[in-house]
Amino acid sequence: MLKAELLGFGVDVNVVTINIHNGVKDQDKLVEECTYPLLQDTKEIDAWNVLNGTKDDFYFYDSQGTLAAYLAIDGDVSINMQTTAGYSNVRDLLMVIE
Repeated sequence: MLKAELLGFGVDVNVVTINIHNGVKDQDKLVEECTYPLLQDTKEIDAWNVLNGTKDDFYFYDSQGTLAAYLAIDGDVSINMQTTAGYSNVRDLLMVIE
């Protein structure tokens, strides 16, 4: 839904999820729900630790691959996509990142 809305504004985004390394057993549930790629983290790569991230954090990269914004799920800005405010915050940020 968000991707289609952004495309309507002429904004094309790519979304991926990184599943925590110990979440392999729940991977199928995510794949069933997501319409975007799921990357599986491993203990060896440990992407969540490398990114200093936690569950449901958002990293926004621009078209050059540079980190444009990082919003933590427990931060000052709501990014809970199940709420109007969180959805609007994410959408509006994606609309200004080039």
